[in-house]
Amino acid sequence: MNERSKLRAAGEAVAAELGLAPPSGAPDLDRFALEAGFGAIWADGTLALPDRMVSVLCALVHKGRTAHLAEHVAAALRIGLDAREVQEIIVQCGLYGGLPAAEDALGVANAVFGEAGIAPDAAVAPERDLDALEADGRALLGELHGERGRAGYAAPGNPTTAGLYRYAILYGYGDIWHRPGLSHRRRMIVALASFSVLGLDATLRKFAGSALAMGLTREEIVAAVAQTAPYAGFPPALNALALLADVI
Repeated sequence: MNERSKLRAAGEAVAAELGLAPPSGAPDLDRFALEAGFGAIWADGTLALPDRMVSVLCALVHKGRTAHLAEHVAAALRIGLDAREVQEIIVQCGLYGGLPAAEDALGVANAVFGEAGIAPDAAVAPERDLDALEADGRALLGELHGERGRAGYAAPGNPTTAGLYRYAILYGYGDIWHRPGLSHRRRMIVALASFSVLGLDATLRKFAGSALAMGLTREEIVAAVAQTAPYAGFPPALNALALLADVI
């Protein structure tokens, strides 16, 4: 069996496990998807399939691919992500890519859950006042980023960003990153995939350093970013990886 045949066989096996059909509509498009997408990327073994699906869902949310999102939410459930995890991935995408995108995506995901007869876990964190949110947010900000969390738009006393950034601390780090339903490891994958797809270079560099500090390996960070390529484009993923070369 030659190398292309091996990639195709690996891709067919992963696509079958996910329950996803490769795209069609033009000659040999399915071959490209099975070899380059499923065989070379999905099947490389660095990240488990559920972690890879986190990156894929982020790419589909940010690109507004609602039809494909429905298929991949169903696939996510098949490979072990639960409905609340899917919701939390989308909620965090709303922090990075805008609430309208998250609202549209949640409508798609919740319809998939309804068709499957699944009720997502409805646990919520105890409500905290703004002082508590800020304390939790600043503590997590320091834990994740260290001194990197005090540079650029996050620099203390920055006269143009300080007002808005305070709310990012309150509701991003203090609220969303503390919501039940998704581990910090997977929230970090959401961040890496989202910033890659959205082309947020400086933020991606900061979070990649934080991902290393959190315990993700260099290979896992590369895989999380590379996994976005079939869904948001190979050039953006390659640009993001080139940017990270001196960080990881």
